[in-house]
Amino acid sequence: MGLVEYVNNCSQKILNLNAGEKAIHYREKAMTEITPSQETLNVVKTALSKHANPVPCDLCGELMKNIKGVKLHMAKKNKKK
Repeated sequence: MGLVEYVNNCSQKILNLNAGEKAIHYREKAMTEITPSQETLNVVKTALSKHANPVPCDLCGELMKNIKGVKLHMAKKNKKK
């Protein structure tokens, strides 16, 4: 089943519900946790970084100002890992 058929099928099922059932359906949809992808989280983290071109640590993902910062960070913070 393609995406269009799936959406049409779901829409048809919702249209057949009474008002109380629709309220329950939409409440459940609204309460569903939204989980962004790791790629989205990385883009947001980079955009909010105080550095112009941040470089992430390979082990923990923390953003540093440059490669030198990452190397210093890895020597100090990730030595235990």
